[in-house]
Amino acid sequence: MIEAIWRECVHGKLLMRWHNIFRADQPVLNLFYLNNVLRSGSYKLSVEDLLQSPVKMCMVATDYQSGLAHYFSPKTSDEFFLQVRASAASPWLHPSVPIDGAKYIDGGLSDPLPIERSLADGHDEVVVVCNRSHIAMSHLNLLPPRIGALGYSGRQQMFRSLSKLRNIGSLVEANRTRVRVILPSIEPPVRWPFDSSKARINQLVDLGIADALAFLS
Repeated sequence: MIEAIWRECVHGKLLMRWHNIFRADQPVLNLFYLNNVLRSGSYKLSVEDLLQSPVKMCMVATDYQSGLAHYFSPKTSDEFFLQVRASAASPWLHPSVPIDGAKYIDGGLSDPLPIERSLADGHDEVVVVCNRSHIAMSHLNLLPPRIGALGYSGRQQMFRSLSKLRNIGSLVEANRTRVRVILPSIEPPVRWPFDSSKARINQLVDLGIADALAFLS
């Protein structure tokens, strides 16, 4: 079902609505639409089954004021959809998401690869799925729009987080008995994170499935 959503529900103007870029009341990245896809119809996600699973679900979002990573574990269906939206609320494309008196944005700004957190939680085996052809963080994470989305303290924290993330390869190597990484076997076909081409999205899904199967074998 999740594969079908990627193949059928996020291309073109379904998820990315660039005509809203100058409209303050409508997001460019329409996560409300994606929430609705998962709530009803052919693609309804059984959140109740997910929450009752013995495997704990954890999502990361970035505190809008401090720039610190915040880790959510939903307990109800409403919390799940709210926290999913907060973890993906990319600055300038979607407004910050208020939760319990604080505002949150895209977790990729503070901890896009929460390997250190997973190790600190005591997991024996950590499998990292990376959609870039290398695990190292690049300067692209410092795009001015992303920096400008945070206040001064948030920007300072973001720079500290990115500095630590540039050493992510060393962290993986130091813990190679516990951490394994799935990387694309070839350069991913999508041109940027918000590529809405149906053909390229499908190519990316095909690549992900092939690489996951190779990893499992």
